[in-house]
Amino acid sequence: MKKNFRFILLIFFGLWSTLSFAEDAPRLRVYAVETPPKIDGKLDDDCWQKADPAENFTQRNPNEGAAATQKTKVRVCFDAENLYISFRASDKQIQKLNHSVMQRDATVGSDDYVFIVLDPFRRGKSGYYFRINANGALGEGKIDPRRNAPRMEWDALWDGASHIDAKGWSAEMVIPFRSLSFDPNEMNWGVNFGRWMPRRQEQMRWTAASRNRGFFKLEDAGVLVGLKEVEKGLGIDVKPYMTHGWRNNNGDKDAKEGYDFEAGGDIFYQITPNLTATFTFNTDFAEAEVDARRVNLTRFPLFFPEQRDFFLQGAEYFEFGGQRRSPLAFHSRTIGLSAGGEKVDIRGGAKMTGRIGKLGIGLLGVGLGSLEELDKDQAYIGRFTYDVLAESQIGLIGSYGDPRTNGSNNLGGVDFLYKDSNWIGDNSLDVYLWMMGSENNGERGNSYGLRFEYSNTPLSFILDVENVDEKFRPALGFVQRDGGSISNFTRYRFFPKLDWMQQLDVGFGASAFTNPDGDIETERLDMPSVDFETSAGDQFYIAPEFRREVLFEDFEIQDGIPIAPGNYSTNRLHFGFDTSSARPFGFEARFGLGEFYSGKRTRTIIDAVWRASRFFRLSLGGSYNDVDLEEGDFETVVGSVGFRITPNTHLSWDSVIQYDNVSDKVGVNSRIRYIVKPGSDVYLVVNQGFDVEDGNFQQFSSEMVAKVGWTFRF
Repeated sequence: MKKNFRFILLIFFGLWSTLSFAEDAPRLRVYAVETPPKIDGKLDDDCWQKADPAENFTQRNPNEGAAATQKTKVRVCFDAENLYISFRASDKQIQKLNHSVMQRDATVGSDDYVFIVLDPFRRGKSGYYFRINANGALGEGKIDPRRNAPRMEWDALWDGASHIDAKGWSAEMVIPFRSLSFDPNEMNWGVNFGRWMPRRQEQMRWTAASRNRGFFKLEDAGVLVGLKEVEKGLGIDVKPYMTHGWRNNNGDKDAKEGYDFEAGGDIFYQITPNLTATFTFNTDFAEAEVDARRVNLTRFPLFFPEQRDFFLQGAEYFEFGGQRRSPLAFHSRTIGLSAGGEKVDIRGGAKMTGRIGKLGIGLLGVGLGSLEELDKDQAYIGRFTYDVLAESQIGLIGSYGDPRTNGSNNLGGVDFLYKDSNWIGDNSLDVYLWMMGSENNGERGNSYGLRFEYSNTPLSFILDVENVDEKFRPALGFVQRDGGSISNFTRYRFFPKLDWMQQLDVGFGASAFTNPDGDIETERLDMPSVDFETSAGDQFYIAPEFRREVLFEDFEIQDGIPIAPGNYSTNRLHFGFDTSSARPFGFEARFGLGEFYSGKRTRTIIDAVWRASRFFRLSLGGSYNDVDLEEGDFETVVGSVGFRITPNTHLSWDSVIQYDNVSDKVGVNSRIRYIVKPGSDVYLVVNQGFDVEDGNFQQFSSEMVAKVGWTFRF
């Protein structure tokens, strides 16, 4: 196996690709202003009349290469401190405008919006994304070449406003240069602009409006010229916080109770134009979103994504081997939680993320508090990448520490990414090779893998090959299952010339998982799955699944219901639909029925949302499993109801109530956020927990926290 990996490495190191900004890329000159525009969305400032426009947008969807059905004009100005962008989005049917979202950083796929992507280093690999909808709701993210959508967990200090009139709508953005990383000696930036109209399912871009170029990607972007003599200050942001809270944990001696006051904060220092150091003290996550409840009917642990801002910022610099879920060399959810799921205080930490030329850097160290059975500890992670060829990179990763137990653990790994965005035309090809080793309390284990990804339109193909030793245990990572695996998925997308259908996807997939001894544990065949989308954006799918599960020991799927070892056929049929995001009432339903171990299972998942207005949103969700086995029958129920009230773009109130019948608990999370100004926020968070027994509610926990965070920029 090692000889095969060396051979593959030699092949891909020998390949060469060329990615560069074309000499004929469209250019837009920025206009220097002495008096900055008033950011109100109305475009009545003098600078917008003098600046050159970017116009003549082209459709990416639904009619690739056709002229946009509505006109869009973009202008860019600047002064020493800020970049200013204006959009004029004409709309001949303004009464049909979609504008239901007011909350910052909320999903806006249901709304008309515009965006700008910036690539200050003109590498065509990474950059910035800033979005605003017709209500003035803002959102920002980082462009990552490994993802089809921006990483919206990134936060920046910037502002904007929108205005609706009889002929369309307009928007203004102000982006401080201090919020961006760039080289002051190279002020010609990569740039592109886009617009989304949900009622027509129309995606428009200024340049490179190709289905093979992601809607938010940077390939073949235009060039922003004329920037000069801008100021970045000292590159220091200081963000202190204060919290005052009250907790009642129903007499639990190991949990904090009563009133408490906490203070801490973060310091951000831009060491170089593209390298940032972050220091955190007495870190608090009161404002983090709660996890969605799920019921596990598998033999393997569930994966929960990171929700905390400190770990989300710069997370892309720690990603390894193209892995998204398992095995992960680093999963920050392991920090701040004990093996039993109890919260562990993070006393302080330091992080450095960014680039020095071709070198990518991710360094993190945190100091943790203690619990009754958990000693104080530290955790360290280091990740380095180096650019090779035109778009490829090699990398190293290492970690030390076990924040969840009192044991010892370390990990080391190496990976290689071969990437070509212009492979046989404008097709994209990614190939990952990776290998990791861990030492856990003296026991050593290894893992390695290959990922081949040809994600293009109309044809897409993904192949994954992995092997995980049973002794491979990264304490700062995540492993869902041991053994070997091979999986692939192929999709072909059709664009029929029908008035009622926008696209049709046909997919085929197969996978096999073995245990560490090489025996088959799971085999799966998806053949074929069919998914089609109407011209209005409604989606329907059907997917037959042929599956075999092999148990080598008892598996207790529910309390008191063990499934005996054996070879089980679990063939199933999945189908469902999802209404268009442009509709004020959205409804998604997914169904599954068929064999399940020694019996049968019927699954129903429902998600509904009512966008009553831009001020109010109501959501309902739930899943239901009806399982009938020879060993016993059971049902699982998970449900949630939530609402959002947004009086304006600075004030929001989000609440969610969740219940599951396995734990028989109800959780209530309610969060009010007021944005005083960009980077300065006030939060009020209330959490309630109830035990449900025989229809009675008994409170077992209660928490109320007020938090103020303020940013000072130098």
